[in-house]
Amino acid sequence: MQEREAKTQLEAAEKKLIDTNQNLEAELNKRIEEILQKEYKSELADITTGTLHNVKNILTSIKVSSDSISKTLNGASFKTFKSANETLRENIDNIYDYIKNNPKGDKLMQLYLKIDETFDIEMEAFRGYLRRIKDSVDTIEKIVSVQQKYGVSSMAEDLFLGDIIEDAFIMQAKSIDVNKIKVENTIPAELKIKTLKRKFLHILINLIKNALEAMTKTHVKDRKLAFSSEQAEDSIYIKVQDTGCGISEENMKKLFSHGFTTKENGHGFGLHSCSVYMKEMGGKIDVYSAGEGKGTTFTLKFPFPAEKVSTN
Repeated sequence: MQEREAKTQLEAAEKKLIDTNQNLEAELNKRIEEILQKEYKSELADITTGTLHNVKNILTSIKVSSDSISKTLNGASFKTFKSANETLRENIDNIYDYIKNNPKGDKLMQLYLKIDETFDIEMEAFRGYLRRIKDSVDTIEKIVSVQQKYGVSSMAEDLFLGDIIEDAFIMQAKSIDVNKIKVENTIPAELKIKTLKRKFLHILINLIKNALEAMTKTHVKDRKLAFSSEQAEDSIYIKVQDTGCGISEENMKKLFSHGFTTKENGHGFGLHSCSVYMKEMGGKIDVYSAGEGKGTTFTLKFPFPAEKVSTN
């Protein structure tokens, strides 16, 4: 009798323990999902902030060109031209005699010839300023277009890899230009992968941003960001290589850990979220560096042919 009661109590305790573990597991999964969502929102905010930073840099470039145009329009040559015209108007009734017999008339004609030469130089400068303004406006339009294209997509799609990389370059175009980064992309235009394009774009932007920051920390003249690919029987590898400050062996082991960062104002979400997103897409991200000062290579591994991709 006592044995039966003890067995019943043990079974009840065991069931209660199982129920408690299941509840704890469900709560843990819920918390993990909340954390991932929070990190994802933070990542979205980071990408948006980075985009706005690039747009701000482009707008600064437009302002510089506009200020240069304004300064030229208010420059000495235009004032001289106005003064020469006033002299011309004052002597218009006897202009032939003024030019032929008055020493100031001859100087006036010489002045017009010099103004003409100056105008040619200034007009060429104007055309250069306007080209830069147009290029800057075009870049802003492209950035906005990319933001709109990737803003609502959450389904896995078969996409040309080169198109996504090009969009990532557009989002970071000003930073690449300002920091004089040479970009090399040898990935075949026809190469396709099945991916969640919004999350994959975030991964690429993160890697580009990290590479730019790593290269601006060094005094190396050859600042190069290279994209390449390799195909195996069941996988495709995308390599993102920079000539930046590199990573120590100790930090490489922690690089994708939640909260780990070497940046003064970093939050440690960027590369961790890249790792999470790659897992969602059935892939993996790895990093290699020969050491500090020797650059870094990130490798993105995707199944090829692509496996079923999560759409969460």
